Amino acid sequence: MNYSYYASRDTGRFINLINAQINLALLSFNNFTGLGTQIINATVYIGLAFVVAWRFGLMALTIGVVLLALFR
Repeated sequence: MNYSYYASRDTGRFINLINAQINLALLSFNNFTGLGTQIINATVYIGLAFVVAWRFGLMALTIGVVLLALFR
């Protein structure tokens, strides 16, 4: 865009737009890292269940897949 576009607009609008985009980017990053944390936790818990008792691990994995399918 050319200079006249920016010169005709209120600077507060651009500042607000920049702040909103930064907040949305941070929120997106937080959600992404939260997803990664949940995946790691689930993997560790299922792995521990298999280490303790493979039948319990298989049961937990099966129930987890069924619940995932139901809530999807």
